[in-house]
Parts: sequence; structure tokens; C-alpha cells
Amino acid sequence: TQAPSPEPMVWLDSNENPAGPPASAIKAIIDGVSATARYHFDEFEGFSQAIAKSENVKPEQVLFGVGSTEVIDAAICAFTSASAPLITAAPSYDIVIELARSLRRKVVQTPLTAAWAYDVRQLAAQAANAGGGLIYLCNPNNPTSSLTPTKDIDWLVANLPPHTILLVDEAYIHFADPTQAESAIKHVRDGKDVIVTRTFSKIYGMAGARAGFGCARPELIQAMNPFATRWCRREGPTSRAYEASCATGYGKRKLTTLSHRRISS
Repeated sequence: TQAPSPEPMVWLDSNENPAGPPASAIKAIIDGVSATARYHFDEFEGFSQAIAKSENVKPEQVLFGVGSTEVIDAAICAFTSASAPLITAAPSYDIVIELARSLRRKVVQTPLTAAWAYDVRQLAAQAANAGGGLIYLCNPNNPTSSLTPTKDIDWLVANLPPHTILLVDEAYIHFADPTQAESAIKHVRDGKDVIVTRTFSKIYGMAGARAGFGCARPELIQAMNPFATRWCRREGPTSRAYEASCATGYGKRKLTTLSHRRISS
């Protein structure tokens, strides 16, 4: 007799949301798939407007990505070079480091503090020594889940060396205590040299949709845009799914449910 097929493998290091997306988002994706005979390039405007409304930025400050990793990759391509390194912490999101090294970019890593936060003063010092580059800060951090205090990030933004861009990866921001974690999107609204990336893969449960976005001032978006795989995007289905998730308040409700499960277990 043949053994039954195993359940789908669970990759713990991928931090997938087993709850999946809301029914409204699934319906939106199915409706979008039914229209796959057509290109959906024109629907990016609707996506960027939805993100802009949600984050209180302008549509031209939004860059769609095949996952937020693509936006990070575009930033590495745009803002690092043979002389301008990627500067981050150790440990941090390893794929970002791999992306930089695949482009033969220098990577500079500084240890986390005793409180498992990014050492923002060391990051600034390394950028100053290099004459600029891209600082990558994951908050909450992957893989440690630790937070870098808002006041530290504010200090870093105020003290960015010349020719230095700060990228704050907020893939897990929805899981952080809102009384302790504040999004860096406020610095984007203020026109600073800051990029904030988000993903559909975590709280929204759409890892397989491969969708994410970045927010930055228009000049930074324009610099990254040539490095994004614009012809491989899925704006149509994922745009509708994101709008459906936001409309139902899914992220906040699902976070409450997951938190209750964690406490009760």
C-alpha cells in the first residue's frame, strides 16, 4: 500500500502565517486570475493609491515589488557600489547580505547592542567612514525579533552622513507592540533619505502572492525603479487582495487572534 501524502512542509525559518489571507482577499485574487488573459499594468495606479492612502504618502512615493525583498534588492542596486557598501547588523536578515554580495558589493556588519538592538551610532560611523552607502535596519529584527527603539532610529535619521540612505525593513512591524514600535514611515513623509519596506507575506498571510512595496521620497523611488522587474509584477490580483484586507481590518483582527492563541498556549 502507498503511504498517504504528507501535509505540506512547514518551514519554520520562513515565518509564514498559517492563518492565510481573509476570504475577501482570496476572492479578489480569484477574480484577478480570471482576467489573466490581459496585462494589468494600468492597475498599478490603483495599487499605489491604496498604499498611499493607507500610509498617508503620495502615490509617486510607492514602489511595488515581487515581495519586499525585490524592493530591497532594487535599493542595493541603486545606492551601493564598489565604494559605497551595504551597512547592517550581525545577525540580521541574511538574504539581504546575500543579495549585496551577489552584486560584489562590500558588506559591513556591526554587532547588535547588549539589548539586541541595532547600534545606530556604529552604523552612522561606518557610513561616514565609507563616504556613504546604504544602511539596512530590520525592525523588528529578523532573526532576533528584537526592536530598535524609535528614539535610536530618529537619531540615525537626524545624523545620516552625506550620500547615505537608510532602509528600514518593517516586514514584522504589525506584530510589534504599538506602544514600543513606531513606523519609520514618518521620515518618508518628511522627505528624509529613508526607505520603508513592507510585505504581504506575514500578517496578511500572502507569502505565495509574492508582493510587497517600499515607500520613499519620489527621487529615491525613481532611482530604484529601473532595477525592479516591472514586467513580472502581479498588480491586478494582489492590489485587489491588499485593498480587500485593509477594508476588513484583517491585519489588526488577525494579530489579536494570533496573540490570544500564543498567550493561551
